[in-house]
Amino acid sequence: MELLYVRKYRIEAAKEAMHGYRRRKPRRVPLCRSQKDALNLLSEIKTMTQDEHILVRVEAIEAWIKRTEE
Repeated sequence: MELLYVRKYRIEAAKEAMHGYRRRKPRRVPLCRSQKDALNLLSEIKTMTQDEHILVRVEAIEAWIKRTEE
């Protein structure tokens, strides 16, 4: 969504950018040192997929992390 709304890509350009992104190896391994880091990584995952099965699981993990913060 960031490509479309923030960076103002056209749909075809955004699709091409995402296709290229997924084929590359990650530049760095994300570090998860805190609950905030975990929530940020989960938020990134949510923006990378539209698969409802994945989204439901990510949201369940987010809810659990938020409950453990209290």
